[in-house]
Amino acid sequence: KAMTVGLRSLEETLRILDLAVLEETIQALCDAHQIVLFASGNSIPIAMDFNFRLTKIGLTSRFSIDPTMQEMYASLTTSQDVAIGISHTGSSKDTVYALELAKQHGARTICITNHSDAPLTRHGDLCLITASRVSHFREERMDSNLAMVALTEAVYVGICIARSDEMVQAVSKTVRATEHRKY
Repeated sequence: KAMTVGLRSLEETLRILDLAVLEETIQALCDAHQIVLFASGNSIPIAMDFNFRLTKIGLTSRFSIDPTMQEMYASLTTSQDVAIGISHTGSSKDTVYALELAKQHGARTICITNHSDAPLTRHGDLCLITASRVSHFREERMDSNLAMVALTEAVYVGICIARSDEMVQAVSKTVRATEHRKY
């Protein structure tokens, strides 16, 4: 049952996903001077993973779990930067405020959320929307993480394909820099 709920969420996300927006998001991230990520609560692990992956392939990416740091990152963005707000509900005040602040400073803004009419979407130049089903076990949606992780993975893979030469060089450097941490 749990697997089919998750798979349904992925299928529905794929069905509603605007592929032109996905492609535009990938291009915007490839062209960005820096990428700043904003998230709170349950969306923090998704932002942390996405930040790690973007850094590993050579993009300048920033994320902090501290809302004050997110606001400072947002206030320092320029028109050469991309800011991404990640929020399951799209209603997390800290995430909405940080994305709004980045937009005011000229950054291109992207939101990733489960709700197309959420406050976060008002500040996104590009919006990637996932589909989730309501859980009978708790108030939050059980499979929203899976759909959002899959969506960030699709963006990451798209960037890797678009920047394949640079990505290979960056991964080689980052692997060499961290290989002393493995047996």
